[in-house]
Amino acid sequence: MNDQTHRLTIRDRADELLKRAVGLQTSLQKAVKWLKRLTQAIHMEDWLQVQNFFAQKAYTQIKEQDTLGFASELQAIEDEAQKYAVDAQIQLRKYIKEACQKEGITPVIDDGTGALTVARLIKLRFGTRSKNLKIETISKRFSLTSAERKAVFQRIVELYRKIWGRSFDPQQFVQRLYEAYRDVSEDGKEAQLSEVHDAYWRSSQPKVFFETYDLDRARDYTADMFSADLARLLESRVATTKEGKKLHLATHGGGLPVYDSQGGYQTYKFIRFDPT
Repeated sequence: MNDQTHRLTIRDRADELLKRAVGLQTSLQKAVKWLKRLTQAIHMEDWLQVQNFFAQKAYTQIKEQDTLGFASELQAIEDEAQKYAVDAQIQLRKYIKEACQKEGITPVIDDGTGALTVARLIKLRFGTRSKNLKIETISKRFSLTSAERKAVFQRIVELYRKIWGRSFDPQQFVQRLYEAYRDVSEDGKEAQLSEVHDAYWRSSQPKVFFETYDLDRARDYTADMFSADLARLLESRVATTKEGKKLHLATHGGGLPVYDSQGGYQTYKFIRFDPT
């Protein structure tokens, strides 16, 4: 073997060794980054993120390659993750109930299993095997990417203020409700409550909306808001317009749920106004 051959062999071996070392360094950096994020999620008691970390492809690679040299320790943490998630869910429920009470957000009903219902219309739903966490209302449903307590509570507060934080005048509402009803029906005839809701929504829009029909310019008046206003109207016992038209709501399956202050509800599908 001549000198040139020796040089090529040494160079190739050095290049290959460097390549392997860089690959190991990259894998190690990724593994350390993953472990730091997992540890942070555990310290924040974010059980949802913890569960998601163990479902990631990165974790499978770290464990199979034993990049960090302690696969058994990682397996032990994974084995405990489900128990940890169950306990963290219990603590999250407790935190939400206490935080709502402190903020005057009531009622909060905990069925102990699938959902925590806040202020009648907001459901915090815990998925099976602690794999997901959702917030649901009549008109919205979305999954949370984090179960960090303060972040979850903030999302609930935002929805609560949007639904229940608006000013409300029962006499003014029943009057506008009657006007929306007359847009789709006649006195004494039943109308679909959903159609009256649509008419009420249209009457709430600014003139500029009808120039372009750009929904970004539209004012929100969701089914959640409509349900909340009907609940407040029923609680006020105001049921007659200034013209003397009396409101009647008819219950029926598949209608709009309207909750009372204790969390019970009726489902209303039809509406009419009669002369008194």
